[in-house]
Amino acid sequence: MSKSTITREELEVPAGVLAEVAGALIEAEIPVEITGADVDEDVLTLSVEYEKEQRDTIHEVRDMISDYEEQDDGDEDDGDDEHEKNH
Repeated sequence: MSKSTITREELEVPAGVLAEVAGALIEAEIPVEITGADVDEDVLTLSVEYEKEQRDTIHEVRDMISDYEEQDDGDEDDGDDEHEKNH
């Protein structure tokens, strides 16, 4: 008899990647609850519960968030670097 362990964690998801994250979680049938919101930062906190078999989806979601944040940081940095090069 095998008992599946359920892991619960919270993810801070920027609004700009929320639809993509939600789609992945829904497709993998991972229950989601909105537990917080930071209007100033445009971030929602999601509580997710998943089983071992669903960890790959959680890793993908973390990558989506990380990629979005890196892209967002890169956009801000690009202007500063360009300005410094020209002066």
